[in-house]
Parts: sequence; C-alpha cells; structure tokens
Amino acid sequence: MTAGARVHHFSDCVVAEALRDVLREHANVDITRNQLWLVQAPPGLSQAVWDIVCLAAVAALEYGRQRLYACRDAAGRTAEVAVVRRIGVEVIADFWSRLAAFVSLRRLPRRWDLVPNQHPFPSPFLASDDVGGVIFVGPAADSPPASP
Repeated sequence: MTAGARVHHFSDCVVAEALRDVLREHANVDITRNQLWLVQAPPGLSQAVWDIVCLAAVAALEYGRQRLYACRDAAGRTAEVAVVRRIGVEVIADFWSRLAAFVSLRRLPRRWDLVPNQHPFPSPFLASDDVGGVIFVGPAADSPPASP
C-alpha cells in the first residue's frame, strides 16, 4: 500500500472521517491525524487510555479498508455510496466492540495507575472503577450507531 493510499484509508476516506468524528464527539476535543497515528493523547486525555483507543481505532480502520476492498467490482471501482456508508457504521461498531473486548480481559494496561478514577472526564472511552479495574464507557447498548 502506498503512502497516499494509507493517508486516504486511515484519514481522508469517508469511513475514517466517520470514526474520527465519533472520537471527537466522545472526547469532546479535536482529534488530529497525528494524534491518532502517532498515539499522542489530546489535551485532557490520559496517555494510557489514548494508547488503547488508538489501537482500537487503527484496527477498526484496517477492518474497514479490507471491507471496502472486498466490495470493489471486477474493474476495481469503489463500492456504491450506500455500501461505503454501511461500512462506516460497521467500523464505528467495530471500534466500540474492540474497547469493550479489551475491558472484558480484566487486565489493567501499563501505566494505568496514572489514570485518575472515572477518567476520562468528560470524554467517555475507558475509566477506572472503584476497585482498581477498567470499565467500558461507550455508547449504551440500546443506542443506535452513529452514521457517517
């Protein structure tokens, strides 16, 4: 994959923009491409939490890239707009499910002792619970997925 293709798939694509919009909304701060790609926590977010958020985001974007390529026609043309939008919704769901799966491991990440209780405030990704564990702080299970 060329550098230009990476920039497109992991930053400029409608699918990548949809995920970045969700990250911005939940973090309540602007999220730059460098903060995501270089795993640099935005102001106000714990680096330990951001490490996990970035891993989940990049993995979800790779899932989306694979789905988009699988939907190309024989001539290599991109899928229809409706298909691309659906894949965007799938990528967002994949991102949240990766965070939830991480929490289900019940293992504290490295440097988690530096994360204050109920972090991140006011941005919900992951938080410390009252007994020294990690809890998922994402959209409610009954919330409809965000659409790109």
